Amino acid sequence: MKKILFISYYFSPEKTVAAQRVSYWAKNIKEHVDVEVDVITASEQHIKEVSRVDNIFHVANSRTGLLGHLFKSDLGATWFYDLKKHFSKNKKKYDVVVITGNPFLHFFIARILKKTMGCKIVLDFRDPFAKNERNASTALSVKLKRKMLVLFEYFFCEFADKIIVMNEGCKKLLCSRQQEIIEIIDNGYDEKSLNNTTKKITVGNNSKKTIVYLGSFAVDRNIDNLLTSNKALGFAFDILHIGKPLEGLDNHKGVTCTGLVSYSDAVGYAKGADIGLILASGMAFESTTKIFDYIGLGLPVLIITNGEAQTGNIHEVTKDYPAVWWASNNEQSIIDALQEIMTSELNYKANGFSKEKFSRKHGLGALVNFIDLKKTL
Repeated sequence: MKKILFISYYFSPEKTVAAQRVSYWAKNIKEHVDVEVDVITASEQHIKEVSRVDNIFHVANSRTGLLGHLFKSDLGATWFYDLKKHFSKNKKKYDVVVITGNPFLHFFIARILKKTMGCKIVLDFRDPFAKNERNASTALSVKLKRKMLVLFEYFFCEFADKIIVMNEGCKKLLCSRQQEIIEIIDNGYDEKSLNNTTKKITVGNNSKKTIVYLGSFAVDRNIDNLLTSNKALGFAFDILHIGKPLEGLDNHKGVTCTGLVSYSDAVGYAKGADIGLILASGMAFESTTKIFDYIGLGLPVLIITNGEAQTGNIHEVTKDYPAVWWASNNEQSIIDALQEIMTSELNYKANGFSKEKFSRKHGLGALVNFIDLKKTL
């Protein structure tokens, strides 16, 4: 039997979004192909995995090494050295190694594994790395580091047999001389969790529709104008936030916060809501797991963007979806959208929309096919 290794800084049972897709791939790939599956992760393992993953190696981040002094915000910069030590002691060889990003700088291990194992290397970037347009800092030190990251990205890609990005926008940003090996697999929704999850209700006012937001906030993804607009409408909606707490958010009238919960609980709360909320930066490459979860649950979607409405990858994903409202991130635009939602019954038919193509099962099938696992293994 041949062997596949997944290397990911984050892995189940971590609740962060960076752990979700790669955990699904590792745990479910045996449904597609007969293969031995190992995982290397920095995430501590509190629960012993069964059958679906053969071995999970916990390699802790010692947070030491020269690269870490230069790039303190990327945990992979120091974890790379720990991976080197692991492979110097563990001589097990693999046929395929999938290395997942964010953090990214542990991608340096690709060169070593290519040389020592001669294996097929798959780099899964997920989010843009060297040219992430959301990092708008103009500081000289940041600009210099960006130039270094571009060189690093070109270097990583030289050792890849396949490269995974989430959409066409990310593909355009990727620094690789081998465009022909780049494949697209978006985050997708976990159909197993969505099908098995139990609906959870946290707000009990049946006279109001509940808007749920799964995830975190940022300067270019903020909820302030939605809160102001809801207040202007007499708190017409209950707002439910599931994710990393935002200080003071739960003090607002009509807002309920759960904090970080497991993926199954998160989608359970979403299942009990009426509308799924997306806060978008307005970048063309932008992709978010939340949109796929909402689609998988069949939730109507409100998209509030800092950019132009109905543009970018989020629009490409939702343009055929039967219940979507867009608003610019200003009070009047959001009020207009909320008023439309208030008069809607939110009962709709899919009109031929196929959500299965956005599932993680579909994405895993694509992974197996494009790296020729059945042929390679």
